[in-house]
Amino acid sequence: MDLRKIYQSFSKKHPYLNVLLGAIIASILGITVEYLINNDFVTSGFWTVLFLVVLQIITIRIRKK
Repeated sequence: MDLRKIYQSFSKKHPYLNVLLGAIIASILGITVEYLINNDFVTSGFWTVLFLVVLQIITIRIRKK
């Protein structure tokens, strides 16, 4: 099985879920690294991720039309 083909078919079938999963996984990794290095949680990162997810969802919606 080719993971790239599986990912591409999943991405085509569920583009919104793909964006949300990517944001969640990246956020978990970023929060973990930030906490391990600085023992801190940066709340401004949440708003950045939220803005980028909304922007990506709008882009997907425009491309579907």
